[in-house]
Amino acid sequence: IPLAPSVEVLRRLQQRARNFVLEQLTSPEAVEWLAQYLHQADAGILKRLARMTEAPTDQFCWCLYGAAGRLESLPPGIQRSVVILPDDSQRPAMIAWYRRMQQALLECGYAPRESHFGDEYSVATISDWKQRYRDLVRMPLDNPIYHARPLFDLRPVLGESVLWRELESSVREGVRANPVFVRLLANDCLNNLPPLAFFRDAGIEESGERSDTL
Repeated sequence: IPLAPSVEVLRRLQQRARNFVLEQLTSPEAVEWLAQYLHQADAGILKRLARMTEAPTDQFCWCLYGAAGRLESLPPGIQRSVVILPDDSQRPAMIAWYRRMQQALLECGYAPRESHFGDEYSVATISDWKQRYRDLVRMPLDNPIYHARPLFDLRPVLGESVLWRELESSVREGVRANPVFVRLLANDCLNNLPPLAFFRDAGIEESGERSDTL
C-alpha cells in the first residue's frame, strides 16, 4: 500500500483486503483481529492518498471517529473523519483538500456514508474543536448530543497527533468537571435504540419480541 503508484492500484488493494477478511471471518473470535487488520489497511490507504493529493500544509491532524475510531469498521464505507488545524490560516485550502480526499476515497472503492457534519464543519482549528466539545459536555440538553456521540470515539491516524492529544486532554477535563454528562449521554443512547438487534440465534425487535427469521 505505501508504494502503490495510483488510485486504481489502491482500489484493488482495498478490495483485496476486504475479500481476505470475508474468507477469514469464520468465528466471533476472529472479528477483533480482522477489524484491527482492516484499520491498518484503511489507514495505510489514507496515508498514501494524502501523499498523492499533496495537502497544502503538514500542520494538521486527520482523525477518524465513530465505528472507525473504535476499530469496528468492517464494511468498505468511507470512514467518518475530521481534521484539526493549529490555526485558521490554511483552513480554506484544507477544506478543499479534504473534499479531494473524500473523492479519492470513493475512487478507491469505499462507499459513501451519511454524516451529520459537512465538510466545512469537519475541518476546524484546535480552538474551535475545544469549544465545540465544551459546549457538548457543559450543555448536552441544548445540543444534539446523540448525533455528536460518535465524535467521542476520535482516533488520530494522519499528521500531528499532538493536536489530538491537546484536544483529548481538554475533553477529559470537561467531562470530569461535569460528571452528569455521561449519565445524560447514556440516557440518550438508551432512548435511541436501533429497531432491530441480533442476540445469539434470534432477532430482537424494538418491542423486545424475538424471532428466528428476518
